[in-house]
Amino acid sequence: MKLFNSKSTNSIAFGYFLISSLYIVFSDKFLLFLFKGDTSNPLLNEIQSYKGLGFVLITAIVLFIVLKKRDLKIKSQLENLLKNKKNYKHLFDNMSHGVIYVNPDGIVESINQSCLDILGVTEDQMVEKSIYTPNWKPIHEDFSPLQSDEHPTKQAVKYRKPVRNKIIGVFSVKNNDYIWLRVNSIPEFLEGKEEPFRVCITIDDITQLKKSKERLEESNSTLEKVLKKVALSNFLLKEASKMAKIGAYEFYVEDNNLFFTDQVYEIFELPLGDLPPIDTIREILTSSSNDELKIAVEKTMKEGSPFDLELELKTKSDKKVWTRVMAQPILDQNNSIIGRRGVIQDITLQKKRTDQIRKVEEMYRLLADHTYDLICLHDLDTSFTYLTPSVKVLLGYEQSELLHTKVIDLIHEEDLTILENAFENKILKGKKVDALTY
Repeated sequence: MKLFNSKSTNSIAFGYFLISSLYIVFSDKFLLFLFKGDTSNPLLNEIQSYKGLGFVLITAIVLFIVLKKRDLKIKSQLENLLKNKKNYKHLFDNMSHGVIYVNPDGIVESINQSCLDILGVTEDQMVEKSIYTPNWKPIHEDFSPLQSDEHPTKQAVKYRKPVRNKIIGVFSVKNNDYIWLRVNSIPEFLEGKEEPFRVCITIDDITQLKKSKERLEESNSTLEKVLKKVALSNFLLKEASKMAKIGAYEFYVEDNNLFFTDQVYEIFELPLGDLPPIDTIREILTSSSNDELKIAVEKTMKEGSPFDLELELKTKSDKKVWTRVMAQPILDQNNSIIGRRGVIQDITLQKKRTDQIRKVEEMYRLLADHTYDLICLHDLDTSFTYLTPSVKVLLGYEQSELLHTKVIDLIHEEDLTILENAFENKILKGKKVDALTY
C-alpha cells in the first residue's frame, strides 16, 4: 500500500499553477467585461484592490479541502496498515507453523515462537545467525548427510523459485536427538528486481508422524509375517482336515441355511459353494439317522445340550457313508440360542473295521465255544487271546473268562526263544508250524 502518492502531489501543484495562471491572465479582463469597460467605476477600483486577497482566500480554502481530504485518506491508510501489521504480527507469533525470514545469505531476520519451540532454541540463538550452521547436522530421509548446496533455502535463492515439502532431519540439542521437518522455502522479490531480497521459510514438525510411519511399516512387516504364518496354518489345517476327513458347519435359525467347509461338501458329495437347505441333507440320511438327528437337534436348540452322533447316509453315487456329527449351540449376547455349529467326520473306514473286528471276535467265540480241541487264537489287531474250553481248563482259567493278554505272556520263559523264532521266521511269513513244544 502506497501512502504518499507522488501523482497526487503533482496534481495539486499543477492545479495551483493552472488556477494562478488563469487568475493572472483573465481576472482583469473578466472585471472589465462585467463593468462594460467602465474603468472610472469606483466599485471596479475597489474590487481590484481586494481581488488578490480574494484569490488567496479562495485558493487557500480549496487547498485546505484538498489537503484535508488527502490527510484523512492517509490517516485511514495508516490505521489500516497498523491494523494489518498487528494482525500479521499476531498471526506470525501464534500460527502453528514455524516461520523464519532470512536474507539471501541465510541470516535470520525474524522468527516466530512456533519455530523456536519446534527447534528448541531461543530468539537470541537464531536472530542474526546463519541457518547453515553445521550444528544442525542436517540429513535426508535415508539418514545420509544433507550437503550445503542441497539445502532448500539455497536452492530457492539459486533457482529463484519456491522449494516445497522438502523433508529433512536436524539435530536438536534440547532433545538430544534428531527431529524431522517438512520445509518450504519461498523467495520474495522487490518490484522490478530479479534477485530475491529475502526468503520466507515455513517448517512443520513431523517427527511423531515419521515415527508413527516407521512403526506402521514395522507393524505391516510383522503383520505380513503373521499373515504368512496364518496362511501356512490355514493350509496345514485344510490339509489336516482332508487327511482326517473332517469338516465344520454352522446353522442359523434366522435364515435356516447351513454353512459348510469344503471337506463337508466332499463327504456329502455336494456341489462346492452351494448353500444346501436342511431338506437336502435329510434326504441323504437314512430313516433311523434322521430320527436320531431330529431328537438331538431339538434338544440342542431348546436346552442348549451338545450332541455327538454316528449317522448313516447314502450319497448321490449311492455310496454308504458313516459320519460322526458333533454340535453345540450358538448363543447371542443375551445367551439366547440362535443356531448351532460343530464338526462332521467321515468315519466309514473306522466303522467298517469295527464291524470286521466284531465279526472276527464272534467267529472266535463260536469256534472256542463249540470245539473240544486244544485251540488258542490271538488277534494281532485287538490283542485279544481266545482259548477253547479245553485250553482254558489246561491253563487253569475259567471257561467264561475272556483273556485280554498276549499269547507270549502264557509261555514259559524257557520256551520263549522257540516261540519267537517260529513266530518271526514262519508264522509272520504265513508259513505253517507243524509242532511247537512249550
